[in-house]
Amino acid sequence: MRRRLLALAFIAAFGLEVLGSPAFAQTNEITGSWRGVYLAYPQVTRLELDISSKDGRSLDGIAAFQPVSDSQRSALGQFRGRFRVTGMYESSSGTFALVPGEWLERPARLARPLRMSGVLDRRSHQLAGTFDDVSLSNPYFVLARPSAADQSIFEPIEEALERAGPERSVKLGRLKIPLNGGAPDLDKVRDWAERFASEFPEVDLRRTTVDRLTAMARNLFEDQHFSRYFGKTYDRMSPAEREKVLKAMRERQNGRDAMGPYAFLSSAFSDPHGQFSPADVTIGVLAQRALRNWSGDALGRLDGLSASAGVLGELAAYKAAQTSSISHLWPSELQTFAARVGQAGRRVALPALNAWADGIIQGASGRTGLAALTAAAQKLVVVTTTSERVPVRPRTLPPTTRPQPESRLPVRQEQTSATLSEPEAWFEYVTMEDRAAIQQRLRDKAESFLPTLMAAERRQLDSLGTGAAALRAGVTWYGAFMSTYQPYQSTTAVREVLEAVSGRRKTDLAAGAKELLSQVASAQTAGAVDAIVSAHLGLPGDAQDPNGARIETAARERARVLGAAAAAAEAEAKSARSVCNSLPEGDREAGMNGDGPSSRDMCLAVAARFDMVNENLETQARECKTFDKRTASPFTAMTCIALCGGTGGSCEMSVRLLSFKKIACGEAVGEAGWVCDYQSAMTSRGTPPLPDFGPGLNKARFVKSADGWLMITRR
Repeated sequence: MRRRLLALAFIAAFGLEVLGSPAFAQTNEITGSWRGVYLAYPQVTRLELDISSKDGRSLDGIAAFQPVSDSQRSALGQFRGRFRVTGMYESSSGTFALVPGEWLERPARLARPLRMSGVLDRRSHQLAGTFDDVSLSNPYFVLARPSAADQSIFEPIEEALERAGPERSVKLGRLKIPLNGGAPDLDKVRDWAERFASEFPEVDLRRTTVDRLTAMARNLFEDQHFSRYFGKTYDRMSPAEREKVLKAMRERQNGRDAMGPYAFLSSAFSDPHGQFSPADVTIGVLAQRALRNWSGDALGRLDGLSASAGVLGELAAYKAAQTSSISHLWPSELQTFAARVGQAGRRVALPALNAWADGIIQGASGRTGLAALTAAAQKLVVVTTTSERVPVRPRTLPPTTRPQPESRLPVRQEQTSATLSEPEAWFEYVTMEDRAAIQQRLRDKAESFLPTLMAAERRQLDSLGTGAAALRAGVTWYGAFMSTYQPYQSTTAVREVLEAVSGRRKTDLAAGAKELLSQVASAQTAGAVDAIVSAHLGLPGDAQDPNGARIETAARERARVLGAAAAAAEAEAKSARSVCNSLPEGDREAGMNGDGPSSRDMCLAVAARFDMVNENLETQARECKTFDKRTASPFTAMTCIALCGGTGGSCEMSVRLLSFKKIACGEAVGEAGWVCDYQSAMTSRGTPPLPDFGPGLNKARFVKSADGWLMITRR
């Protein structure tokens, strides 16, 4: 019993939803079978969805498609397929997204399943939305329950696919109203088309491609706007009525098209097949009808939103819909929708942010409380560059320019319910002024703690000690002080403490300079020098103080000397000369013109050869890594290809002398120097071994110069 009560309390506290909750019950709205259409140009395609859900949010199902009519099947072949889908459903907003999975039946023609972003229109009990594919000429789909799909979707599509002919008898439930018995008023037709210019004023009708124009013009067929000029909605027009409109639009006046730049609209009243045909337009009309129903209901729901566990998910779903499901509506409609979402978000977010700040302010005390207030205020600062709420700019480009999204899945409510106590989730719904006001409240509370806290800091200053120890303790104290009080260093209380530190620092530098100079002078590495300086200096004004400047000057010089010595030692260790250090110098043979080379003399001459080769290889590697293949000579290009290609692209090559042993030397006959036998061992990386240094006995002539012995290879 106790466990059950705890579980119920947890659910109540965090707003979690269970399988018996309304959200799960609402999933029945979207689960089950759906039948509808979309346009896979040039084919009107029947779409079937069968959806299930185990938890009320995640969706699984199967999607199937095939031509909507037998005539299309015979003309285009067997274009049909089935594939799995998965997705998410956000019940409060009635938005969903479906991602295609594996094929169950792959079509004979080339095809790929598409991601879907859509909404549930609770008025008509239809699903409508768009495919997330920028290449589609018509992005819309619309579906209804099987029992209603024939009348609400398939009959209008069938009629749109018919060509003009004698008027048919009136169908039950689909009343036909004649267009005043004749052709429509051409002025009204022009007035109907003019809304395009008011929605897209910067679009040049004469310099924009037809496919982009038709993509933007689908909204002209919206029910209310269309019926105002034609007396009925587009999907209730018969083929004969469309033919009358077409004839009126194709009239020529003074040798020009009657519709002027809007002549491209005539396609919607002509051939029932193809792009922007009556069938194509009818799909858009049916889908937009459901989308606008949903949009209107969403605007009403936005007016009543309040802070709750699921409100963030719902707001996120509405924002996502602006760039997916309803992104192809009129720009003015999108701007209105975005503004209302922003207003609702601010109405909910601002009290939530103020409540969050109130909780921190009320519980804050002392240094810990100041740290909490500072962290909270800092959160508001960090996001101000990216979270300013900006109204959505009206779309001026057709849907074909919309970027492909990574995902259109609605936000899971359980992922947002835990963020109600955190401010980041609300930032995008409030203005910078809102955030600044809350930040100021947090800062005002924090600053009220400063007088008491600064008194404690002054007492710490008095206990820092003297000399070098005081300098070291001062650096530690200053780092901790600034990590806590840096945001408040412009306040009087903090500034007075920093001034006290500056006054004390002069005394400490004078007292500790001698000891620090001694430590610097005895340091054995440049790193040790840096550690001494960083541990004792670094406060503002240290470098300008005479004693501080003297210490830093001595430290820089000591680090330079030690660094140069270390570099020389590293170069020596890297050089082949390191092999020679242990060889004897007293094994020279006596000759007529002086003594011959010792083992060490010969080794150093050999090492010079190795160092020269390595230096040349390093120079070549640097050139190959930076050379411009567009301007390099063919010789350089070929050299670098050979050099870098053989090293896996690193361009690194080297030779290394491993050992050297003198065998014997004799004076050269007929030439200067000594001819010596020796043995050596070497390795190479990325390059063949050097000649005259292979395994076994080698011979070379050695000549003494002013700089030492030179090795001359015998050829």
